[in-house]
Amino acid sequence: MSRETLRAIQCPACGAGLDVLGGGRVAVMVCPYCTTELDAVQNFAALRKFDGLTRPNTPFRLGMEGEIAGIRHQIIGILGQVERWKGREWHWAEHLLYSETHGYSWLSLEDGHCLWSRRIRWSLPEQLFRPSYVNQQEHRPHFRAEGRTWHYLESTSQTADYVEGSFTWVPKLGDLTTSLSYLADGEILTVEAGASETEQTLTRWLPRAEVAKTFGIAESDLPRPQGRHPAEPLPQGDDRFALTTAGSCAAALLLLIGGLNAQTHVLLPRQPFPLSTLPRTIDLPVTQANRLMGIHLDSNVENGWHGFDLELEDPEGNLVFEREAGTSYYHGREDGEYWTEGDRSAHVTLRPAQTGTYRLTVANGGSEMEPGEAGQPATEVTLRVVEGEYSLSWILLGLVGLLGLGAAGPLRRWIARKTRLRHGDWDEE
Repeated sequence: MSRETLRAIQCPACGAGLDVLGGGRVAVMVCPYCTTELDAVQNFAALRKFDGLTRPNTPFRLGMEGEIAGIRHQIIGILGQVERWKGREWHWAEHLLYSETHGYSWLSLEDGHCLWSRRIRWSLPEQLFRPSYVNQQEHRPHFRAEGRTWHYLESTSQTADYVEGSFTWVPKLGDLTTSLSYLADGEILTVEAGASETEQTLTRWLPRAEVAKTFGIAESDLPRPQGRHPAEPLPQGDDRFALTTAGSCAAALLLLIGGLNAQTHVLLPRQPFPLSTLPRTIDLPVTQANRLMGIHLDSNVENGWHGFDLELEDPEGNLVFEREAGTSYYHGREDGEYWTEGDRSAHVTLRPAQTGTYRLTVANGGSEMEPGEAGQPATEVTLRVVEGEYSLSWILLGLVGLLGLGAAGPLRRWIARKTRLRHGDWDEE
């Protein structure tokens, strides 16, 4: 009987019945009962025996079948892997899959996460996958491939510490394998470093519940996941909805601003008054009750402060408002650099309770000059009064909120991408 039609054998070492899995490229088979390695090319003759092996924590068994990416796969081999660094150990399980239509791939169980890896052959910048090159870089290496940007994630040195089932090569326990990985959105590209024939694999994260269901096990049989995996998909959302909502709100805000501008009425255009003519009383014909009135003052003070006293009487002659408005401006040169400070403008707001002619009185409130600096007190004040003003702070706050709404999706993905990269071994410092 040819190997292509052979479906089962007896282990020549322990006599256990073994299913022949994995197609015509299988080179060796390791008995899961006695851990004897059999030569699949030479009539399954016993080659050697592995002693003292500890099976990794995985609920998957040889012969299990499941569907990944619409392709039917069968588990034909199981490898236990371990990475050791500074006294610590990380263990995970890799399951060799076989598909009659798509060949071989891997289902890995790493920190409770299910990962699917398959071989690829891309044209890649070789230097980016040399540990010596990566170690010399000041900033995280990255490159473009297949329309995406790949950022360096980590370097790993691992050894196999368990073997079971069928393999297309001869596994060697204890041999060190070094690889470098780069991360793009939702996938990890890994290249085995120092190999005579470069081996590239592309890894994708799989939902645990879907993997458990398709392979016929309970999700609770899988080890509990430890945190997020770098290959997990980034947060997704319908950015079109957010952008459309933000755009609609922005349009409404612009219409609101236009409507508010239409209600703004100038009670007193910009008018200069020499300080020698103060106090000055001005009649203001208010037509909008309970709307913001803005009193704007500008002085020509130089290296000093100048104040103005404001009083407002309602149409019945009652004093309804009084306030001091200060203007200041300082400048000079220090250590060869020119500096300025203060504001020659002042802005006071109030809400008249009724319509009618109000009387605004502006008086000189005095000045304070900067000692030892060349300057002059104010000699003139320019006054402007407007009714129907609106607060720009609320509008700016609304615009910031709209920008946040529009950018929420991309911002979440940017933060998630940075968080994923922190799972690697790159140190920005």
